[in-house]
Order: sequence, then C-alpha cells, then structure tokens
Amino acid sequence: WYWSTGNSCLYDADYFSYFKNMQALGWSASAWSTIALKPWATCANSCCGSAGSGLHAEEFWNCADIAVLPATGSAAQGPAPILPASPAPTQAPAAAGTPAVDRTSTAAPASTPMASIAPAAAPVAA
Repeated sequence: WYWSTGNSCLYDADYFSYFKNMQALGWSASAWSTIALKPWATCANSCCGSAGSGLHAEEFWNCADIAVLPATGSAAQGPAPILPASPAPTQAPAAAGTPAVDRTSTAAPASTPMASIAPAAAPVAA
C-alpha cells in the first residue's frame, strides 16, 4: 500500500478546491491543512515536487514491523533485566477489639402537619 500525508506540501492542485469545499460545508478545514486556505498559497509555492515548491510529502510504502538481527541471523538474547528487590511483607496490625457503640438516642423530631391545598379546577397562568 502507499500513503502520502501532504503534511509538508499539498500533493496536487486539487487540494485547494477540496479544502475550500470542506470549509464551505462548515468543517474546520484549516485544522486539516495549514496552508490550503491561505490567500498566498498557490500550487507553485505549496504543491509537492519539482514543478511546485520543491518539497516532498511524507510517503509511506508498505510499512511493516521489522526486527534487526545479528549478522549470524539468530536472535541473540541479552541478559535478563535486574528487578529491584521487593520489601518483605509485613503483618497487618492486630485488631484492638470492637469499638464501643453509643446507644443513646435523641428524641424524634416533631412532626409538622402540611397545610392541605385544594386542587385548582383549571391551570392557573403564572
């Protein structure tokens, strides 16, 4: 696969109309391209390659994970990592017994009756 980012330069002149349309649709096109909407930007100073700005876009071709092996071709094992010593476990403190519970009570709050309100026959305008 192939991917060209267009981060350093615009890949071709179509990027100008693409980002102008994106902005017209309400998207933040300037967050996607820092140069496409600038009034000074033209393909001559912003497009990639020798016909444009002379810059080249970041390109990725068949990117994959690789491993670097020693010249013999076998994977050499390095020394095992040295882990720091763990502190010895400590015993949890012994329980000091059950805490005393204060069983004294307070008087129940006095009940205040609610005033009864008759329902209105029709909604009341505020």
